[in-house]
Amino acid sequence: MKKLIKFVLFVALVTAAIGAVASFASRKKFASMSDDEIRTFLASKLEGKVADDQLASIQDAVIAGVRARSGSGGDHYAEDVQEAVEELIDVAADASKDAAESSSDAAEDLVEAAGDKAEAIADALTSDDD
Repeated sequence: MKKLIKFVLFVALVTAAIGAVASFASRKKFASMSDDEIRTFLASKLEGKVADDQLASIQDAVIAGVRARSGSGGDHYAEDVQEAVEELIDVAADASKDAAESSSDAAEDLVEAAGDKAEAIADALTSDDD
């Protein structure tokens, strides 16, 4: 009896795993299809099994579900990308500010050095005139 229960549980587990994989594959398949392709696919699978009004409501529900899932996932990734871009802009702005300050400091050093050289040349010329 225990072997039978273990076997039944094993078969149930395998069936659930296969169902999950099939569900994931069908979601991916539907996500890559256009609305018209989804309608055509569902019509071919359900033709003669459900009434036309039920088929239309099933098609609408499937399309809405597929678009809602793909839309929310896309929004999540779009938000992540937007946050990353904003962070990169902040880093670039800080780097630019630091570079500008370094350039300003270097320019001030060059001006000071040039002024010192000019004074030295002026002193040399005035001492030669004496």
